[in-house]
Amino acid sequence: GSKNSVDIMGELFWKNYEVKRIDKKIRLKIIFNEDLKNWAKDTLKNTYTKIKFIPNGFELNTETLIFSNLVSIIFWLEKPFVIIIESKDLRNSYKNYFDLLWKISKRLK
Repeated sequence: GSKNSVDIMGELFWKNYEVKRIDKKIRLKIIFNEDLKNWAKDTLKNTYTKIKFIPNGFELNTETLIFSNLVSIIFWLEKPFVIIIESKDLRNSYKNYFDLLWKISKRLK
């Protein structure tokens, strides 16, 4: 997750998004930069969410979502844009990468 997404979309957007996601019982595993720890604790505190953190200094302007046979890469720039790729092989590759990051990241305290 990118801090730029909060800056660009605003906290209200993400809080509304979370309400809708939880209503639909959609589970989320997400890795944030540590500078979003307080925001994540407040916004994503629910049973459908697992959060881990990577150390500060790895902040990127991108966010990658992996679901179904899709990979979505969001570029959080002044004018955000998204690339959506439908590929089972690519999805599996990104999922393996995410699982490795998940394994070495710190749990929410």
